[in-house]
Amino acid sequence: MSGILADRDCEENLTLVINAAKSVGIRTKGITAEQIVKSTQSKQAAISTTDFLWQLVRYEILHECNVHRRRELVILSEEADGPDIQERTAALQRMGEEALLLRWLHYHLRDSQSGRDSSQWPSEEGFSLLFRKLLRFLGKADPADQSAVELGNTLGVKFSLTQEELNSKHQRLLIAFAGSALQRSAGIDLAKQTEAAKKAMLEQLHKMSAEYSGEGEESAFRMWINSLNLHLDIGKLDKRSKDISKLLAADGKDQIKEVYVHDLFQDLRDGLFLLAIFDHIKPNIVSWSKVEIRPDSRFKKVTNCNYAIDLGKELNLKLVGVGGVDIASGNPKLSLALIWQLMRFHIVEFLKQLKQKAAQAKNQNPPAEGRSRRLSIDMNQADVDLDTLLLNWANRTVEAGGYKNGKKRHPDDGPRKIASFRDGSLGDSLFFLDLLYAVSPRVVDWRVVELPGHGQAKLPVKDCRLNARYTISAARKLGCTIFVLPDDIVSAKPNMILTLIASIMMVAISNQAES
Repeated sequence: MSGILADRDCEENLTLVINAAKSVGIRTKGITAEQIVKSTQSKQAAISTTDFLWQLVRYEILHECNVHRRRELVILSEEADGPDIQERTAALQRMGEEALLLRWLHYHLRDSQSGRDSSQWPSEEGFSLLFRKLLRFLGKADPADQSAVELGNTLGVKFSLTQEELNSKHQRLLIAFAGSALQRSAGIDLAKQTEAAKKAMLEQLHKMSAEYSGEGEESAFRMWINSLNLHLDIGKLDKRSKDISKLLAADGKDQIKEVYVHDLFQDLRDGLFLLAIFDHIKPNIVSWSKVEIRPDSRFKKVTNCNYAIDLGKELNLKLVGVGGVDIASGNPKLSLALIWQLMRFHIVEFLKQLKQKAAQAKNQNPPAEGRSRRLSIDMNQADVDLDTLLLNWANRTVEAGGYKNGKKRHPDDGPRKIASFRDGSLGDSLFFLDLLYAVSPRVVDWRVVELPGHGQAKLPVKDCRLNARYTISAARKLGCTIFVLPDDIVSAKPNMILTLIASIMMVAISNQAES
């Protein structure tokens, strides 16, 4: 067997990587599988590939640099802006990873010369001070004669630098070096704070834990927003320009504010990101002259959020009991309800576009008999209820595929079929794998799928999780952008199941129309 993959296999694997990266919020704009394959032949492709690799490294090092994953970082709220700990903690939640990492660095260096300028990454001396402090915190020896690079190795950081690399002061290298130190230890002990401060911080942490009980959906919706690659040009918006297409663009030289959500409930509170999403999924629906472009007061934030709710009702979203003040207050339950409605609307609009595209393709090039039947895509149903459309399509596609677990079905062996997105049989992922196999047999290798043994009615939970992970990988290899977690499939969470089937359907229809 040759050790070199064919280009098609390479591109399928890289498509999986890119879609997996997108699903966890990594910025993938401008990168394609084809570019990575050609990165040794093209300078521009090499730059795009290097940027993508940095995003992967950045995610690995900084994805826990937030107050939800590292609760002890709440102590940094002492230096944040706001009249009380709740507002200061909210300010921390809205911070990007690099900004929070920089604040953590200068928290430890605040009494030294290296910590004077809190906007700059520290010098070699600053890193030495930080590493010595972390070594003492961990109860390790503090070698007096070691350089910053050597101290980093002693500390056990994952991303180590050479002396030359540290001297270069390249920001990405410094971020990775400092982030690796934070991964090793934050060097913060909340127990040493005063009783009053500790009580206030712990109360805020408890409140945050309660708010994020639905973290799975919060994460999925946040990643969906980030995958849209939106930007707000505040300067042009402030001039009340009528050329909306230039104001909300995914590219351009005059971008000021990227629509990138770090914390779903906090980042939507001023209404601007929310209105950007509305204008993306339904172009030109937002009249920007009605928007408070610089919402520096609660009144302006509520005004924007009220406008967003009005637009939602205009789109016939189900927003009973949801008001602008709820979004401006960061209400988790109602914020999730609104974003879910927007995500559903976006899926429906995308399917309508695919319906038109498929109809045009069919008129120009009628498909060979058997192909459209095999995928069982009835585009005439795109106007029915979304749940019904997806259920019917998935069941028909599995049935028309003529396979079950990758084998030709026996006439007496009926196809897998689901009654709803809450169907308990979905937990073993075998229906999804049958669906993916019907759409593209290449993406499913049944040799690695866990199947029930003889006389076994259900798979053990551990095997269900293995199948769920493989289902997600196979879907991404097909080209799906999905934000589902394995436990969402095992537990058959209806909202997440809907998005999974919708993504598979979108890719299937797109591929059919293109071919």
